[in-house]
Amino acid sequence: MCLKKFNMQKKIAVIAYTTFSTDSRVQKEAQAAFDAGYSVDVYTLNETNLKNFDHFNFYFSQSGQYKGRGKVKYTSAYLKFFLFTLFLVTKNSSAKRYKIIHVHNMPNFLVFTALIPKLFGAKIILDIHDLVPEIYSVKFGLQLTHPIIKLLYLEERLSARFANEIISTNKFHTERFKKNRITNKNFTEIINVASSKTFNYVSNKNYNSNVLNIIYPSTLSLRLGVGILIDAISFLKQKNIPVKLKIFGDGEDRDKIIQMIKGKNLDNEIFISNGFISLKELSLEMDNAHLGVIPLPFNVSNDIAMPVKSYEYFSKKICVVASDLTLLKNYFPNEMLFFKQNNAEDLSKKLELLYYDRKRLREYALRGYETFRRKEWKYYANKYINLLNFLSSKQKN
Repeated sequence: MCLKKFNMQKKIAVIAYTTFSTDSRVQKEAQAAFDAGYSVDVYTLNETNLKNFDHFNFYFSQSGQYKGRGKVKYTSAYLKFFLFTLFLVTKNSSAKRYKIIHVHNMPNFLVFTALIPKLFGAKIILDIHDLVPEIYSVKFGLQLTHPIIKLLYLEERLSARFANEIISTNKFHTERFKKNRITNKNFTEIINVASSKTFNYVSNKNYNSNVLNIIYPSTLSLRLGVGILIDAISFLKQKNIPVKLKIFGDGEDRDKIIQMIKGKNLDNEIFISNGFISLKELSLEMDNAHLGVIPLPFNVSNDIAMPVKSYEYFSKKICVVASDLTLLKNYFPNEMLFFKQNNAEDLSKKLELLYYDRKRLREYALRGYETFRRKEWKYYANKYINLLNFLSSKQKN
């Protein structure tokens, strides 16, 4: 399906195996391109919740996002989307004459759907949100030396070499790419900072209400630490500390997480949404939250990942409690209160401390907001636009 809207001179194709309405990074970069004068075509997964995005041209794959654990089904879902995109991008390339093809991972090999446009001069951006080898190592319990994981390192390397430019989400990822022998490439680091247009704070935020309101928007996967957070809430309940946790998201472990909540008799303390909600809806839900938690356990992927929710919490003047992981401690040494990773009891102690010390809670919230304010999304949007304009100038008309 395609919704035709504009016929601007500069055209960019965005390719993303994602749910566009809930993917903040893909949304913000597409919007930045549009605001800079580009006509934006988006090749993505099928959905209907796109009433606020009618200035983009959408090409929808009829398949949804696979959320299970089967290796074969994962690969099959990616290949179906690859073939869908390869066919349509190739078909449209002569008429559209794309100047830039912006490909978001996962998977990285989606860059090869832009083979024909590249032959005709289009420049290719590979935007690597996630480290595929490390994530699959954790997800499927494979060592980094396993042949499948080695193959994924090769897939990343070949995909990066095919692209003209690489977008990295943080400095730790950039160094990791270089270790994978991705050299002679320009890396543009664009952190997925929240946009104040969507995540604007309320000026009269109340940090002193009796119930401690906690929010956790995330993919519902136990490898991301939601079980640690649930256990911490159970500890707080045992101490009769009034707490309300709201979880917004969906994912492969949703049913297990619901059973965990019921098994610990936490139905009154924990609310879980029916699925992902839009970013605007999430921003409204954050208005009443005192605390946002990043409970990531240590592993080779999480340790150097930049959680999207970090800056979403900051932008809403929400106090952040997070695992003491390498990247988070390096970027936010004074803006987050850290607990020992993978330790639910220590997390509960930090939450208890902030329940009784609302002054400290507010101080962390304001520090986080000041960090967000120093480099809001406008800063990174300008970096992205500069990259687009540079690449456009390199293409022959």
